[in-house]
Amino acid sequence: MKNKDKAPVTFEQLVNDEPAPQPALEDKTPVFRIKFVESGFTAAGKVWLAGEVFEAEAGSEAYEGTKDTQGNSWLDLAGEPEEQQKRFGKILFTDA
Repeated sequence: MKNKDKAPVTFEQLVNDEPAPQPALEDKTPVFRIKFVESGFTAAGKVWLAGEVFEAEAGSEAYEGTKDTQGNSWLDLAGEPEEQQKRFGKILFTDA
């Protein structure tokens, strides 16, 4: 049985070894959340395994770290399996 109330691991929590904060209900900052379906993608200094969830709040250090030199984030590929196939040769993640 999966615990759906368990918060995903964020970059800041990995670096600072902090517990996941509970999100505020009134917070309207967009949050990007993806689930890895294939192991081996490296991001935020970590190799992600299938089933793990990556979360980044818009404007955060974690989100900015997902952008290339043109300002495009690989998080935008979560709903684009064809684009992932072109870029990575396989589908690595999906929207969580």
